Amino acid sequence: MSFLIRKREKFSLDSIFGINFVIELIHFTINISFNRFIINHSRLSSNFNQKYMNEFFIFLKLGYDHITDLQGYDHILFILSLCVVFRVHDWRKILILVTAFTIGHSITLAMAAMQVINYSSEFIEFLIPVTIIITSISNLFHKSNDSVLEPEKFSFSRYLFALGFGLIHGLGFSSYLRSLLGKEQDIISQLLAFNIGLEVGQLMIVILVMVISFFVLDGFHVKKHTWNLVASSFIAGIAFKIMTEKWVFEISDIFQALLFHLNSF
Repeated sequence: MSFLIRKREKFSLDSIFGINFVIELIHFTINISFNRFIINHSRLSSNFNQKYMNEFFIFLKLGYDHITDLQGYDHILFILSLCVVFRVHDWRKILILVTAFTIGHSITLAMAAMQVINYSSEFIEFLIPVTIIITSISNLFHKSNDSVLEPEKFSFSRYLFALGFGLIHGLGFSSYLRSLLGKEQDIISQLLAFNIGLEVGQLMIVILVMVISFFVLDGFHVKKHTWNLVASSFIAGIAFKIMTEKWVFEISDIFQALLFHLNSF
């Protein structure tokens, strides 16, 4: 099976503080482990419908690669903005947020992949950095506890952000998935595998955020409020840059798209 994979054009981090080398190194290490996992399980599947299982693991890896792709890191930034205010011992709150985001993007990913809903890809690509900016700005108003050991307060609005904005990100995922599926009729297994791959990559990102947060707060003794302000502002700045690059349509086009969707109800 051959796939036509479009390379997403994104703003590059190469020139920002030289951190891209570190991120690439971490990403390379994770990819090696994940590739070995795929290869080993593909070999095990040789006696049990090898074609089906190989296809499943191909889409599993495609989902993982998509969300961890450093050339298209808008989804990574959103997960960062969701989790940056929390610490390792807040894992239950993080689990709620990640679950809400998963529910949101799984719904629209499935609906769009099955062509139940139609949408403008350009408009969704513009909305994704907007969700990052809104989430990051909300972080600036979060009052962190002075002690690193004290758990962070959980706001129900943050859960709604994760769920609602997950719907938008799911449409972004589906644009890539539909380019891979083509005109295939049975897409349930591919959709499931792709979604699982997304969740594996999402989990890796959350773990990485928690590790960085631990070293910053406990290793360098940075105050939680300071870390939150710096990290959230940095994320919002990158998202704003992405948003301006996605501004490829006029204001009138936005109103026309809104009117079209309103008239469809």
